[in-house]
Amino acid sequence: MGTLTPPARIRAFDDGFPYGPAIAPFSPDGPGAEVAVADLAGDGHGVILAGGSAGSHPQLAVVDPLSGSVRRSIEPVPTQANGIRLAAGDLDGDGRDEVVVTTAWGGDGQVRVLNQKFATVDVFTAYPWSDWGMNVAAASRIGFPIAADPRTLRLAARKRTQAIVAHFRDAAGAAPRGGFRAEIIWGDGTTWDGTVLSRGAGVYDVRSLKRYARPGRYSVTVTLKDEGGRSSRARSVALVRRLHR
Repeated sequence: MGTLTPPARIRAFDDGFPYGPAIAPFSPDGPGAEVAVADLAGDGHGVILAGGSAGSHPQLAVVDPLSGSVRRSIEPVPTQANGIRLAAGDLDGDGRDEVVVTTAWGGDGQVRVLNQKFATVDVFTAYPWSDWGMNVAAASRIGFPIAADPRTLRLAARKRTQAIVAHFRDAAGAAPRGGFRAEIIWGDGTTWDGTVLSRGAGVYDVRSLKRYARPGRYSVTVTLKDEGGRSSRARSVALVRRLHR
């Protein structure tokens, strides 16, 4: 939780008890803080996000909850704004949180989605007006995250090939044998289950056989699910060349 009025102070709590130090994300003469928590790496460990609650050129600070130190600070809104509002959640289903930022009263009314490197990946307008502030929120994750790593497949048309189509890391550790199921959407109108290979320590590969009829570039979506309702999605790419005989 944080103080909306200056000076900004943030405290984390675990089961009602203070966790880590009191955090001062901005300078003593800076604004108050809007607060969110994000698991940017998909490893089950979050960082605290502090956004300037008022003032022009508001900063977004990324804070280590254990040490209270600011890892980095950016200005996420390129236009004039009277503070920012924050949220975080896994919007694309890959097991890593994105950051959602919008302006407070007097801003441009746009909602910006930032990836784990804080690059803007989407901008949209939620309401048909500007200069009005708003709050943002994102859905909570079920259980520990499963981080997805896509792959680029290089295949030959009309040739059946076995390949690893995606890589996953489960922050919960190793699962019981048979605890995961993988579905592959190949981008050519075909879909089937892949084979889940455990590499140990919660690391999994998804493998399958595939033959594309024609050369081209195909988007391959690999979804890994467990029996408890958790899921993760890797967006791989298949580059299929013409087979030379």
